[in-house]
Amino acid sequence: MINSLTIEDDNIFADSVFCIALKNSEIVGSVKVTRWNENSLLPIQKLFNIDPKGFINDGFSSVWHIGRFAISKSEKEGAKLLRKLIAIAVYPICEANNSIMLAECDSKFVRVLNLIGLKTETLAPGINYLGSETLPVYSTQEWLTFFLNKSSHYENAVNFYRQIESEKKLPAKYIQYFPLALKSAG
Repeated sequence: MINSLTIEDDNIFADSVFCIALKNSEIVGSVKVTRWNENSLLPIQKLFNIDPKGFINDGFSSVWHIGRFAISKSEKEGAKLLRKLIAIAVYPICEANNSIMLAECDSKFVRVLNLIGLKTETLAPGINYLGSETLPVYSTQEWLTFFLNKSSHYENAVNFYRQIESEKKLPAKYIQYFPLALKSAG
């Protein structure tokens, strides 16, 4: 399983930003955002047979995928970290005109996203994957922008990408850019 996830990430690596949250040198959270290049196979295609090209045909300019979202159970400020990582993940999608986000999420996590104000819609019935019901969901740029504009972590997201793009150095403190996190050795 881990090997297939590593291969999957290798195939979309150039089009992705991997973020990890570090606290006392321990990883306490992660997220990956990918701009689909229309050639790579996204997990939503493999798991649910949903073709992202349909969204391009429906008038969206770009399709994005969010994955590898996780927060350590030991993280005491998990709710704050959740919002911070989501803000960082959705920021580039909000900046790309007429875009859409796709993801596969645990059904409980989908309820949490909607409760915190990030509107999602389910694309198909769920499946049992990695021990829980997993749903294919989407969110439009409009919905994501509404969430991001209300977020107290909007500036964190802006600063995160500014540092990556202009200074080519790691963002400070809590959120780190981690481009080789899932690369296999050798």
